[in-house]
Parts: sequence; structure tokens; C-alpha cells
Amino acid sequence: TNFDDVRGFVRPASLDAGKAEIVPGPWSPYDDELLFVDEVSRAPAAQQNRWLQLIHERLVDGLPTRLRWVIAAMNPPSVDGTFPLGLATVDRFHAVLELDEFGTLDAALQISIAAGLVASTEARVDLGEHLAKIRARADLIAADPARRFLLARVTIAALEAFRRAGGPFAPQGRRAVFLTELLASLVAALEVEYGAEAPHLLGDYLDAWINAGLTALG
Repeated sequence: TNFDDVRGFVRPASLDAGKAEIVPGPWSPYDDELLFVDEVSRAPAAQQNRWLQLIHERLVDGLPTRLRWVIAAMNPPSVDGTFPLGLATVDRFHAVLELDEFGTLDAALQISIAAGLVASTEARVDLGEHLAKIRARADLIAADPARRFLLARVTIAALEAFRRAGGPFAPQGRRAVFLTELLASLVAALEVEYGAEAPHLLGDYLDAWINAGLTALG
């Protein structure tokens, strides 16, 4: 709940020189690529506002970081000691997922979760190596103006489909940027996994994505 734990602290001696020098704390994410914020809903509105630049621009009070991903977890507002996320905070995440309450799950699934069996399957590939290949491919896509332009056109078409559905999802310019980046990552993953077949598979993925979204809105 204290953003200074994330930002770090000003070295007092640096103020004499006229430039505030930040000393990173143990939770400062300047050299990290992924930041996981647990219990984000315990931060009141004033503290949430300080997270906005970090979530969207990967900056901490204007200071650069190496962050590529920011993930957060929260409890429902009905839980004591929590605050609802403001619309500005929600809008800066790619997506907000609502998970079923444990007590509402199928009994067999509850037992599997309690026994730790759900995550016990052996990985088919080395995850770190696989993600490194996808990230390298995504960087190539990001550096290719023609491919970025094509993905942007696909993004606009998808957002227009959601907009015409007239549901509660109101696409904004920031989400257009998010979705273009998400599509680039999806294309990169498909190319690493399937090679030349990736362009054909992308269409299937997009059809399923848009149809599922429109069904949920409907």
C-alpha cells in the first residue's frame, strides 16, 4: 500500500547537489522484466493512481525500468480491507479476469487443487527457452513497419466488431495499442510453434476470439 517501497527512497545527500537520487529498495522493479503485484485492491484510490504510469508505460515516477509485464491479483471488493479498482487502473491492463470462487468449483476439481495435482503435469518444453524464442520473434515483428501496420488493421477491425455489438466493452485508443502488441505476441508464438502454418492458424484464433467476445457481450 506504500508506493515508496516500489519507487525507492531519495538519498538525502543528493538533494544538496540539486538532483534527487533514488536508492532502489528490495521491491523496486528497475532491473526486472516481470512484476507481480499481489493484493493490489488493498491500495486506496490515491495509491492506485501512483501505479498508473508503471502499469501502462513501465515507468516508476518517470524513471525507466526493464519491465515487459505487470501482473496483479486482487480480492473482490466485498472482502474486508479492499477497495474497488478505479476505471483508470482497470483500463491500463490488457485484461481483467474473474475467477470462480473455490467453493463453487466441482468437488473433484477442489480435491485436485487441494492435493496440488493441477500443476503437476510435466512441461513439454523448457519454458524459459521457449519464451526467449517467442520474445525474439516478437521483437522482429515490432521492428517491421509493414507487419505492425497489418496487425494494426486487424486490431481496428476486431475493436469495431466489439463496438458494433453494443455491449459494456468500450474500446479506447490505449486498448488498441494493447491489442496490437498482444496480436504481435500471438503471431510470434504461432510462428515459433508452427512455422509457415502460422498465418493460417492466426485466422482461426481470431475467429474464436471475436466470436467468444461477441457471445459474452450478447
